Amino acid sequence: MPRIKVLLPLFACLMLASSLAAQGGLKKTGSKTVDSTYLSLDSLTIVPGTFVLVGLDSADYQVDYLNGGIRILNPQAVGKTVSYSYDCFSFDLKNPVQHRSESLNVR
Repeated sequence: MPRIKVLLPLFACLMLASSLAAQGGLKKTGSKTVDSTYLSLDSLTIVPGTFVLVGLDSADYQVDYLNGGIRILNPQAVGKTVSYSYDCFSFDLKNPVQHRSESLNVR
């Protein structure tokens, strides 16, 4: 019986983790010409660790995961065409989620 008490919460955590991973699996690919120092790719948040960019050296850009874009660090990269792929969350992490007005909070 004590084994079940340990395994049941572990099983529940594994189920929760797998459902959250399934929600974040929107795969996106494409290509764009770099026309400025910031390249907006998506309105949703990019899943960290899934972004791949072909056409620029990794020292020439910085990924803005939260805002779904890349910041171009090397001005000579403007005008080049890049290909990319990434996963993004199916929900927006930029906007706060709240169930009541902050004015109701007691200070």
